[in-house]
Order: sequence, then structure tokens, then C-alpha cells
Amino acid sequence: MGQRRLGRRRWKSLVAGFEQSGLSQAEYARRKGVNVNTFRQWLYRLRDEVDGQGDVPEGGVEFIEVCGVSSQRDAAAVRIRLGAMTLEFDEPPSPQWVVGLLEETSRLDRC
Repeated sequence: MGQRRLGRRRWKSLVAGFEQSGLSQAEYARRKGVNVNTFRQWLYRLRDEVDGQGDVPEGGVEFIEVCGVSSQRDAAAVRIRLGAMTLEFDEPPSPQWVVGLLEETSRLDRC
């Protein structure tokens, strides 16, 4: 199969469609016939541009500052706060797990 180049306008349209789809990045890219890695690059690039303006894309995720935790032995190593919910971990979860959690959480917000 030959490669095809999509313009910025088309990538913006694809990203907007993804934000509303409720699908994983991989599944959305597969259904649209685009390379998932290229899709992710455009997704993050366009989100960064929006975030740089102080806005959070509809259905997107807002990142907050992560602060160090006390060195007390019983303190959790990582805390993730999502609205009123706080998750505490003794060992940091993988970045992929955190991304999956945020994607699922944003999907639930749309229900």
C-alpha cells in the first residue's frame, strides 16, 4: 500500500472525531485507515496547541502538577486525583496504564 499524506485540516477533523468516538486511539485509527503512531503524533500535537492556549479540548484530559510525597513509610508513592476520587499506589503504575485510565475516565464522563 502506498503512503498518503493528510493535511492539517484533515488531521484536525480526525482528532475531533476521535474525541467524540469513545474508541481507543488504536481502534479509531484502524477504522479510519491511518497509521496509529502518526495519528497519536497529530493527536498530541493538536492537544498541546489547544492546551497552550489554556483550554482543554472537549472530552480531553487536563493534566495537573504532580508534587512530591512525604518520605513517611506509610505514605503512598503516587496519588492520582480524578475529580472527587483519589487513587493511591505504593509503586507507580506504568504510563500506559495511566493513559488507559484517563481514556476510560473521559469516556465515562461522556455517558
